[in-house]
This record gives sequence, C-alpha cells and structure tokens, in this order.
Amino acid sequence: MTALINTSNTDVNSGIFLVTESGETLREIDRYVNDMYQRVSAIANSSQEQFASISSVNSAVRSMDHMTRQNAAMVEEASASTAALSGEAERLHERFRLFELGQTIESAHRGTSSAA
Repeated sequence: MTALINTSNTDVNSGIFLVTESGETLREIDRYVNDMYQRVSAIANSSQEQFASISSVNSAVRSMDHMTRQNAAMVEEASASTAALSGEAERLHERFRLFELGQTIESAHRGTSSAA
C-alpha cells in the first residue's frame, strides 16, 4: 500500500510538473502569437500607408498627364494661330508692296508729266 501511495505521489508530482511546464510553454506560445500579431499589424499599417502614398502619386501623375495634354493642345492651337498670322502678314506685306509700287509708278508718271 505504501508503494502504491508512493507511486501515486510520484505520478501526481510528475503530473504537476508536466502541467506547470505545459503552462509555461503555453505562455511562451502566447507571447510569440502576440509578437506575431504586432508584426502583422505593423505590416498592415505600413501597407495602408504605402497604398495611400501610391494613390497620391498616381493622382499626381494623372494630373500631370492631363496638364501635359492641355499644354499640347494649347501648343497646337498656338502653332495654328501662328501659321494663320504668318499667312495674314504675308498677304498684308504683298498689299503694301503693291501700294508702294503703285505710288512709285504714280510718282514716275507725275514726274514725266510735269517735265513735259
């Protein structure tokens, strides 16, 4: 009977030791899980911040693209206006040349008429 009590006592002590050790192992697992949760949360926060930054950059690039297209359209309009003005200036220059030529011919006729 004493041997049975001693064996039971030893088994109980072994069980207590194993339960204590299991508790410590579970606490260590809990610490690792909490640490992993903190790291995953930090990664998720960083990902959200990066997404916001990328969205901001994307918006800025779209805005620049829009402005570039507007500038290209304005340059095209300015080029067309310049070509039209150049044509008008050339026609005006031709008319002035005719006007000057007409005055020169008229002056020549007057000079010839008064000499006669």
